[in-house]
Amino acid sequence: MDRGDEHIKSWLIRVTINECKDTVRKFWFKKVTCIDEIIVPIEDIQQRELIEVIFKLPKIYREIIYLYYYEGYKIDELSSILKRKEGTIKSQLKRGREMLKKKMGDDFYGEFQRV
Repeated sequence: MDRGDEHIKSWLIRVTINECKDTVRKFWFKKVTCIDEIIVPIEDIQQRELIEVIFKLPKIYREIIYLYYYEGYKIDELSSILKRKEGTIKSQLKRGREMLKKKMGDDFYGEFQRV
């Protein structure tokens, strides 16, 4: 194999790798639903009020609260999914809870547990 063939081979490998990455990325974005578009059919009035308040939180806290309590992800899983440190996830979860407590009141907040 001469140098020209090696160059073509490495170029083809690089193009193939990039095309594979693009295909995976396109698939992911086609299958993802924005959290703002989720319609949650909740019968319980208190739970419905709670979810409405959650969806009014800033996006950063809304994502964490929803994924942790409603989708059941653990801290380490959220860290991997959102590409944030576990400490960051914990502090954002804490701040989100504090915002909920402030908006919902102490009585209702006590009932807020992982679904």
